[in-house]
Amino acid sequence: MQTAEGDRPRWRDRIEEIGSLLETLLLLPEVREKISRNAIRFAAETRTPTLSAQDFTILWLGVLAEPARVCDFASAIGTTPAEWFLSTQRLPGMPWTPQGADEAATLSKGTLAHFESTFAGDESFLLLRDRAPERQRA
Repeated sequence: MQTAEGDRPRWRDRIEEIGSLLETLLLLPEVREKISRNAIRFAAETRTPTLSAQDFTILWLGVLAEPARVCDFASAIGTTPAEWFLSTQRLPGMPWTPQGADEAATLSKGTLAHFESTFAGDESFLLLRDRAPERQRA
């Protein structure tokens, strides 16, 4: 929280005072009720749907004014379904070790069989298919 003068409040230096204020709130329900009413009124006046929409619009226009960022996904995960699969299995440049047949017996999400069924007929899997255990293939 920043004050109008720009300096930051030093809550740590006021622990006893803050503790005393909290005890006052616990002991005096009428003070709690007054603070609650003030907070409700403040929120109703300053947190309306119209103001929220305006704030969002200002934020969105600010984002639109920024230069577009382009991510080169192809260099990160490849351009074919087989390369996409490999990017989930190992770090770039590391060899791929196919899962054992027992681990990949079902068509579980993330297995070679899952990728092959999702991208049925894609020829990029031909090299991987020869290295995969028999039970992992769809």
